[in-house]
Amino acid sequence: MNPSSQEQRDILEAIKAGKHVTGDQANWAVFNGLATQGEDGNTDLTSRGAEALGGGKA
Repeated sequence: MNPSSQEQRDILEAIKAGKHVTGDQANWAVFNGLATQGEDGNTDLTSRGAEALGGGKA
C-alpha cells in the first residue's frame, strides 16, 4: 500500500479518532512507525504519527 499524502492524513486522522480503518491501512501506519496495534486489534497513533498530523504527543 502506498497511499497519497491526503490518504495518509485521512488514515492517521481516522486512527486518532478511533474510527475503523482497513487492515491494509492499519498495517501501513504500523509499518511506517506512525501507529501501534494492540493484541485486541486497537490501533493508536505513536508520537511520530501525532507529529505527522501536526499535533503533539498521541
